[in-house]
Amino acid sequence: MKVELTHVNKQLIACGLHPEAPYLGVHNIIGVYHAHEWDHGYCEYGEKEDEFMHRYNGTCRGFYADLSEMASFLNQYFKDRAIIEFIAAPFHNHNQFKYIDDDYDIYREIKRFLMHYDISDNSQAGIRLSVNEKEVIEMLLEGAFRGVSLLGLFFPEANVLISPNHHFGIPFFTQNPNSEKEAIELLLKDFPNLKFYEKSTGIED
Repeated sequence: MKVELTHVNKQLIACGLHPEAPYLGVHNIIGVYHAHEWDHGYCEYGEKEDEFMHRYNGTCRGFYADLSEMASFLNQYFKDRAIIEFIAAPFHNHNQFKYIDDDYDIYREIKRFLMHYDISDNSQAGIRLSVNEKEVIEMLLEGAFRGVSLLGLFFPEANVLISPNHHFGIPFFTQNPNSEKEAIELLLKDFPNLKFYEKSTGIED
């Protein structure tokens, strides 16, 4: 279901997240990243590997195996936190895409997904979906991990927004980082390839 920007922002504010503030107004960001630390995904045929000297140089198969691991972590997180739905939108990123290229399969797939819900180009409106839409969640993760999509996932019932990025990371934005940290670290015991991180945004009261 399409969710207009005004309603998205209203729900963010109700959760203590401020859409126009740096880092959504949170003091600390916690998150999860994969030990392989991919950067913009895998090299496609014809790309020069020396252009990506600081990235993990893995295969396409390896990328999707690691993507599946990150998606499995999120699915378990949803169960543990009793999360049943989410809103997908650009949120603080404002734009739907970081990289626009019709030659990229993931760009075309996400573009069709947005059009299906009558989301126009450059719109900041969101889409409310069930967490059981596992293929959609994997699509959004892939788009972010490959440096194409800027769409995040917001869980109003948990007061949490995640914003996957091209470093194969999933930052968690919340005004309750300590409770989320405890839940995530406990969950990561079952995912040895995934690592926890925490950093200050420098925002003061």
